[in-house]
Amino acid sequence: MAHRGHIVAAALAVIVVLSSLSQATDVSGQILTTTWTKANSPYRVKAAIEVRPNNLLTIEPGVDVLFDADVKFILYGTIRAVGTAGDSIRFLKGTAAKWGGVSIPNDGVKIAPWDSSAFAYVRISGGSNAYGGGISLAQPDLKLSLDHCVVSGNTGTTEGGAICVDDHAILYARNCNFLSNTSPIGGGVSFRNNTTHAAFSDCVFQGNTSATDGCAIASRTPYATFARCLITGNQHANNTSTVDCLGSSGITMVNCTVADNTTTKVFDSTSGGKATLRNCIVWGTGTVMLEAPLPGTTNPWTVTYSDIKGAWDGTGNINSDPLFTNAAAGVYTLGTGSPCINTGDPADPLEGDGSRVDMGAFSTSGPVAVNAPVAPARFALYTNAPNPFNPSTTLRFSLPDAGHVTLAVYDVNGRLVRTLVGGAAGAAGTFLSGQHSVVWDGYDNYGRAVASGVYLVRLTATEGVLTGRMTLLR
Repeated sequence: MAHRGHIVAAALAVIVVLSSLSQATDVSGQILTTTWTKANSPYRVKAAIEVRPNNLLTIEPGVDVLFDADVKFILYGTIRAVGTAGDSIRFLKGTAAKWGGVSIPNDGVKIAPWDSSAFAYVRISGGSNAYGGGISLAQPDLKLSLDHCVVSGNTGTTEGGAICVDDHAILYARNCNFLSNTSPIGGGVSFRNNTTHAAFSDCVFQGNTSATDGCAIASRTPYATFARCLITGNQHANNTSTVDCLGSSGITMVNCTVADNTTTKVFDSTSGGKATLRNCIVWGTGTVMLEAPLPGTTNPWTVTYSDIKGAWDGTGNINSDPLFTNAAAGVYTLGTGSPCINTGDPADPLEGDGSRVDMGAFSTSGPVAVNAPVAPARFALYTNAPNPFNPSTTLRFSLPDAGHVTLAVYDVNGRLVRTLVGGAAGAAGTFLSGQHSVVWDGYDNYGRAVASGVYLVRLTATEGVLTGRMTLLR
């Protein structure tokens, strides 16, 4: 009787009449003012497409834009793509091997000055373009804002794996993740022009790669600022630099954590750029944190109240292990006793509890902690625990962004035993990004206890399919 609920659920599942899936909507050509709705999703891009000047494209939460042609999504007009934490909007490859990314070009078609487009809770993946694999922003005086977006797995064949900003364009990004993008210059983001303006707050740059300059960031502008950003796990093919300050750049970083990147130098200024660091942590293994100035040249770095491995002259700087909570697991919060707690610039506003500001991206007190960047979840299925198990076990998985998943158990012959998440017999299959857990109690879809043995668990999501093995011992 204890498992009567399984039998009832299964019986109800049998009589559920599923509505037919909505048909895809094919789109191409010139887009005028309109709204793309979840009911008509996915929107499949079949050929060249552009939003025309003085027109507004609104995209509802839950819409997928899939590219069946290798074309750019060109914006001469305005876009408002605003998803939610539980229902994101996604720009992804469809049947095409790649697509050209979102492009706001400077090619003679003038967009109204100071016009602005916005993306919120949007994923942009699989794009490839010469300048800006995910997003290319080159229209002078145009503003683009990104909020809670994921720009991942894009390729800039010349510059800017995730994003390339040029001319007088303006970019605002907050609470965004720039993950696993690649380009010869600026594997994460690139600023090509010294008139570019960009501001990043509470963002994560992780797993980006480059071959020439700046696997995370390459900058030529003095107008780029980074606040409370985490820059970690980025790799340079030639082990050159994580952040490359080129030409007349003069980027500013405040309360950022730059740690554990695979490069020879973390900050590079061989091309004449400069950087100002305040309340930052720059740490890693076997790397030069800041390139020393050449004899007879001006020091390119202005560093104060920061923890720099190997030491650096400047007011309030220290050279002490920051005691991250668990850097090996990607947790860069400050552990108990960290020398970076309450040692930031005393002239900065106090923490919420009245204490002095910390160094690094993660505050240990006050409201700043709410807005601090969180290391992004990856698509993963973890080993169940306990394993072996009796009578139940917990299955854990993580998702990089919100979406629908299916989690099911099979026997070793491939026969379905239990649908735990998604499908008529499982729980609702829509999850937010982050870590999740589901319990399997050793019963099948019909409420029957299964026999001892080895079982397979299969996680299916937009990112792919993952499987694991578990053992039940009665």
